Amino acid sequence: MAMRSTDGGKTFKWSGSGYNGSCTTGIYMNVNNYDLIFCSNQDYNGAFSTDGGKIWTYTPCSGNAWGGYSYGGYPIDNNTCAVITTKDKKDFYIVIMTDGGITLNETEVFVKGQKVGCGLVGNENVIFLGEWRSEDKGATWTEMEGCTGVYTCSNDGVLYGKDGNFQLVRSTDGGKTWEKLRMTEGLADIKYDEFNKRVLLLSGSNIMTYNEETKKLDVVMKNSFGGGSHFDVDPRNGNVYISMPSTARCNQVGVVRTTDGGKTWVNLCRE
Repeated sequence: MAMRSTDGGKTFKWSGSGYNGSCTTGIYMNVNNYDLIFCSNQDYNGAFSTDGGKIWTYTPCSGNAWGGYSYGGYPIDNNTCAVITTKDKKDFYIVIMTDGGITLNETEVFVKGQKVGCGLVGNENVIFLGEWRSEDKGATWTEMEGCTGVYTCSNDGVLYGKDGNFQLVRSTDGGKTWEKLRMTEGLADIKYDEFNKRVLLLSGSNIMTYNEETKKLDVVMKNSFGGGSHFDVDPRNGNVYISMPSTARCNQVGVVRTTDGGKTWVNLCRE
């Protein structure tokens, strides 16, 4: 990454226009405590925050001295986070990071589904990683049927996820059973819009919502910058934020935002 010093090399600060050399694979908030955040990363293992992102602790998820991989995770409490990691990018498994994200505790639970994590609103004990569900904060795991990854949870405790790469599914019983809703190719991310009470899907450059009456997908906004790999929705006002595809290694556009339902988009990266 580009670094700049104005004091003869005593201190350096990042200096760039959106490209920071870091391949972030996901940012996950505890659904019952927004101060708890885990950031997964392909080369720098990951980072854990307990104060809403003001201070971060490096998490040695993979156990490698040079760095390592993490693909999805979930911050469980002030001292613990569950992470999907790998040593060879072929076999992915769950580790539990304790002592504030410092101590590595490997499991023999292998993830073959989506590399995402989520929790259940109203029940701090229930967490999800890939196709696995835990009722005891990650001490034991049960493989789900009909869901290979939980992406989001409404304040009413309704969960949304994927079964395979294209099938949108929903659970109203805490992830014990899953209902198929709609198949859609290119489904990249799923979020529940609490402000407007709707589930939103990211597919290509489109943000869509699932129509309960027609059982179809309605396009509600289009990203004028094109593409996107992850997105999130501000629960206070419905504003949408989209990260651009990871294939755009040096793209000047890293994150964009809309405040008018997709009519206009703003590039949030510095120019």
